[in-house]
Amino acid sequence: MAILGNDDGINVEADRNFLNSIPGAKVEFLVKPNRQELNDQLWEQSWDILFFAGHSRTEGETGILYINKTESLTIPDLRYALKKAIEKGLQLAIFNSCDGLGLAQDLADLNLPQMIVMREPVPDKVAQEFLKYFLGSFSGGQSFYLAVKEARERLQGLESHFPCASWLPVICQNVAKLPPTWIELQATQHYSDRDSSLLQPENDNEYKPPLILSKNNILSGLTQWLQKKYTRIADNQSITKLPEYCPCCGVSINYTNYAHKYVINWDEDKREFRVELFLRCVYDGYELHHLLKRLPLSIAQDSFCSCGSKLSLSNHTIRRSGDEFEFEGIYICLVCRKEQRRIFNDLKRRIYNSWKNINSIEIRPTGVKYKQ
Repeated sequence: MAILGNDDGINVEADRNFLNSIPGAKVEFLVKPNRQELNDQLWEQSWDILFFAGHSRTEGETGILYINKTESLTIPDLRYALKKAIEKGLQLAIFNSCDGLGLAQDLADLNLPQMIVMREPVPDKVAQEFLKYFLGSFSGGQSFYLAVKEARERLQGLESHFPCASWLPVICQNVAKLPPTWIELQATQHYSDRDSSLLQPENDNEYKPPLILSKNNILSGLTQWLQKKYTRIADNQSITKLPEYCPCCGVSINYTNYAHKYVINWDEDKREFRVELFLRCVYDGYELHHLLKRLPLSIAQDSFCSCGSKLSLSNHTIRRSGDEFEFEGIYICLVCRKEQRRIFNDLKRRIYNSWKNINSIEIRPTGVKYKQ
């Protein structure tokens, strides 16, 4: 399905003409649809590829699509329809539009197997040429990864007029799914749960693309066939998969090419501290974050007052203090009724120094305890 959205100032007809010229491709176009029309098509039909040409942008971490001259929507606005489309066999989404990383993040949370987006505003000519190069190669029998790689490299010829054109397209992938071939997309059978062991390329040295992984993808990607490529960064540390290549320049990701540090964050909803590996490419500045470890937090509900009676937790909070986290709890003595306030500072520093050797954290009125 090809969605041709708001086309103010751009020529989406060029994309339409090229899609119509692909041998063996059956393309259904939705031209400036409203939300209901798009929703119905996703629910009622089975699609292999979802294509969008038009205007889009990212606000914060949320991608916005302009589907016609008056309406815009986000991926969460189509959440249930897209989940149904993925269940019925949707394999690939191509957003040939500006600033699509927010779209990719939202779709990755739905476990869409493969996506191609533009990481920044993209000139009309660059978008048209990328589509032509990629789909021409992919439909001609080239593997998905190599088709994207070659299409990006061919965009370098436009960089005298459009600097960094080859940097704009990026693959966002569900690591538990292998990309389909063009022949598989033309087959009548749709794989709801592709058997990666059967579809894995015979040549393990085939080009693997850079990946942008959502939090959900990192967790759902722990399948058996990927485990041999996972790396244990430190003893007693959760296993996490690192991309092999920089999404910008394609350089191999290692500690020589990437500056790295550990980052401690607090997740209020899950009541846990999260240890992440922060990487920055030394060549182009691209940044990656990977979850390394979760440290659940428990808070003791009672202790003992100086009078010998029991203290009961009345209220507590964990808050930022500059670049640090601090805990403040208020305990009440059940006998003398005195309030006792406990504040523990520098939680981030304490966790940073010990996270490799602990699995959880407990805060008591008498102090912070790290549990192995």
